[in-house]
Amino acid sequence: MKVLVIGQGGREHALAWRLRRSKSVARVYTTATDAGANPALRAIAAPLSEPFSVAGLFTTERFIARERIDLVVVGPEQPLAEGLVDKLRDSKVFRDAGHQPAVFGPDREAARLETSKAWAKQLMRAAAIPTAESRTFNDYRAAHAYVELREDPPVIKASGLAAGKGVFVPRTTREALDALRSIMLDKAFADAGAEVVVEERLEGP
Repeated sequence: MKVLVIGQGGREHALAWRLRRSKSVARVYTTATDAGANPALRAIAAPLSEPFSVAGLFTTERFIARERIDLVVVGPEQPLAEGLVDKLRDSKVFRDAGHQPAVFGPDREAARLETSKAWAKQLMRAAAIPTAESRTFNDYRAAHAYVELREDPPVIKASGLAAGKGVFVPRTTREALDALRSIMLDKAFADAGAEVVVEERLEGP
């Protein structure tokens, strides 16, 4: 098999490294095309000839069809949020070429579990999945008032994608309010912080 791994972070390096060890895989390609991209990943996977982007997907689709890539593995959250898996599974380029690779990754709708913490909490409540008590806010004053009323400082989360940095576990109410201000007023995570989840802090196993 020929495999293309989308992404260039540590997660994608781990995926590519493991795929390379499989006897079923002949070659692994990577979208880490920049000279400064993850050197460990570029050492074990062949970079595409042109930069990858979801907006400019046509170039990558042609490469996949031309090289007869058998499997595309999508690692990063942002392309998943933009519906990359859906686009690859419904690609006209692949239909015209008579070659449809398998695509590993959640579609746009399933990726909402990652791209919206508020939606994920709503889903868990609807499905009776145990989860910490929480409230969702898109109004700073309402969120501020709620945090002030709590006895214990809650966990503060930017609801959207924040590159793994949008969660605060404050030790005091003051720190919780500072986190709210940083996310909602100072726009530390841009639009990812337009909505916040204020969540019960859980301790122990």
